[in-house]
Amino acid sequence: MSEVAELYFEHILGKPLEECLPRDVSCKETCAILWQLNDIFRPHIHRIRTLEYFSEKEEEADRAIEVFAFNPVPQAWDNISPGAWRVLLERQQQILVAINVNEIKGRENFTFMPADLPETYLLPGLMLLLLHGMKLPWPPDDRSNLELPEAPENLSLH
Repeated sequence: MSEVAELYFEHILGKPLEECLPRDVSCKETCAILWQLNDIFRPHIHRIRTLEYFSEKEEEADRAIEVFAFNPVPQAWDNISPGAWRVLLERQQQILVAINVNEIKGRENFTFMPADLPETYLLPGLMLLLLHGMKLPWPPDDRSNLELPEAPENLSLH
């Protein structure tokens, strides 16, 4: 777990992480939680998907995740650059693929978080755990034709 995520969980829970029980987060639940980012990306997708991925914007994307963690509303990203938006989109899309690959390989759980973390903080918590400082497992993809689907009621990764 990254230092940023650990500090965040301790701040939200008001106690050291060592005093918290962990809870497994399944592949399906992780995907469903991170899928919520599509609602934030959707109003900007026509601009984001036209941009190239520039690694120089990764640090700004990390700062944007930190800002969102403490103010988890779409407006938290109102002032980030288009390049940072592109990095965030690429990270989210690639982690969703990684989750799918893990589920297909039979892995039930993808990560873990403090058991008593309130539901409101699940998305920011997973973003800090999985997207903050993320090294892309694959080269950035051409997202020019990307359309963000709505989440189906019974989200399946297959």
